[in-house]
Amino acid sequence: MASKNIIISEIAEEAIGMYFEEYRTYRYGSDLQKRAFNYSQMRSTLTHIDAFFDDIYFKNGKKYIDIEGICTVEFLTRNNQTEVFVENVYFKNL
Repeated sequence: MASKNIIISEIAEEAIGMYFEEYRTYRYGSDLQKRAFNYSQMRSTLTHIDAFFDDIYFKNGKKYIDIEGICTVEFLTRNNQTEVFVENVYFKNL
């Protein structure tokens, strides 16, 4: 299984930006490090999407994958399955 190139739409970029902007601060730190880890997990999953074939589902003609309680990604594959185009990201509450 070859890894895929990830391309993120403007809509998905906005969702990711808001995810990081809305980090929570606590008395002794924040959850920003956890959000960065979650984003890394999302990218890793999408880069190796073939390994998660059983987790992909379709709804109203669109492809989705739920990533480890982190987010749901709406995506499509392009260019002979070498690219994953992320149409939108729906982050779950931390």
